Formats: sequence, structure tokens, C-alpha cells
Amino acid sequence: MTSEKKKLDLSIFDTLKMFAGADKRLHKVWIEKDKIILNDPKIRSLMYTPEAPIFNSDFGISDLVKFSSMISLFDDLEIEIDIPNIVMRNSSNSQMMVFRTSTKPAFEPIIESNTKAKGIHDISYKLEEEGKHLEFELNHEIVSKIGKASSILSSGSAVKSIFRIEKDADCDDIKIIVTNEATENVFTQTVKSSNIGKIGKFSHSFNSDFILPGNWKVNVFDEVLNIGGREVPTVWCHMVDKESRLSLIIVYRNEG
Repeated sequence: MTSEKKKLDLSIFDTLKMFAGADKRLHKVWIEKDKIILNDPKIRSLMYTPEAPIFNSDFGISDLVKFSSMISLFDDLEIEIDIPNIVMRNSSNSQMMVFRTSTKPAFEPIIESNTKAKGIHDISYKLEEEGKHLEFELNHEIVSKIGKASSILSSGSAVKSIFRIEKDADCDDIKIIVTNEATENVFTQTVKSSNIGKIGKFSHSFNSDFILPGNWKVNVFDEVLNIGGREVPTVWCHMVDKESRLSLIIVYRNEG
């Protein structure tokens, strides 16, 4: 049994809950001293790497929404980890709640998935160092416009808006497009890219909700990866916000 007391910064859990949304596949969180990760390995993965360890214990949170709701009850939260329990108190000890962590055997599947997710984050950084990527920026202003356009286009509709990035074969400009199948209206904006890896034409779409607020450097990769001993053509987008220490992977199909 390990026990430790920590003052808890709630902001990262707000971000994780925003990213997970209603997708219950992302309501499981694996925590280690050097990372916190949510992962749906076939679609997307969000990894947070704290500047200093938040916890010194490895543990799983099986219900992010419940955990976030519990910690929101405390104005001045102190947290004590006594595996398998997380004891939440305020500094005056006048309030207390207990959250039970998942045991490691119960988390083996997500640990395995997170290993793969951590792998593709690491692979992305390595390919970036080798210059095998195309890069562009989605700054705070553009991300805000994407969010507003997404909301406007989905207003009154039961379907989510779609975010698409496109590049023609003979031009390295990136066209940013927000659409919604319930309307004929679209929002478009063009940004410059640096095509270091000489990546050709592509068109990639995913849910607009996947784009979190931030100042993102976006890298696009189109590589054949060795996964489980077999070669798999893989296309993905790696978004990094250094200020928030977030690394976001979105895997998608090339429609271009």
C-alpha cells in the first residue's frame, strides 16, 4: 500500500473531461508519474505530460465523469492516495469523499492500449525529428473560429460538425474546412504549411469536437508502421500545445 498527500490542480481533469465528452470509451484514464492518458487507439489519444509528477503511484480511474464530479465538490482539495482508495479532503478536513481506483488487473487492457498510444506519440516525435512530416499551425484565433463555425453549423441539428484539412498535389497551402451535413453552408480558411517530408495530396476529416482550445502545432504523417510484426499504412495527425503540455493524436482515413 502506498500513501501520499497532494494538492490537486483540477484544470487538467476539466480538459480531459472536455476531450472525453459523452464517449464512454474515453472515460477510463491511466495515470503514471510522467503522464496522464486517455485513449481510443483506433481514433484518438490525448496525453498530458506534467512538468513535475502529480502522483507517484500508477493507478486507473474507471469513470472520469464521476471522479471529476467528486473533486468539483471541494474548494481547497487535498488528495491522499492509499491504493486502491483515493481519499479527498478539503484543507480543514471538514469534507471528505473516497474514490476507489481500479485494480491493475482490471486495467490491463487499457494499459496495453495506452502503451500503443504512447508508442504513436513517441513515433510522431521521432518522425518529426527525421523530417518526415508536414507541419502547420492552428493558433488560438483559428481554433476559436473553428469552434464558433462548428457551433453555428450544428445549431438546430442532431449531427456534429466535421472538421476537414485538405492539401492539393501542386500546392502546400492547407485548406481548413468546417461543414455539417444538415446545411449547405461551410466555413473555410487557408493556412501556410511547411512540407518538410514532401507529403502529397490529402483530405482528412474528423469530428470538430476533437479540436481542443489551444495554440497547436500540427504535424501530418503518412507512414508504413511495423505494428505487431506486420506493416500497416497509417495516416495520422499529431497536434502539440507546448503551453498546456498536451499531445493529441488523431488517426484518420486519407480521402484525397
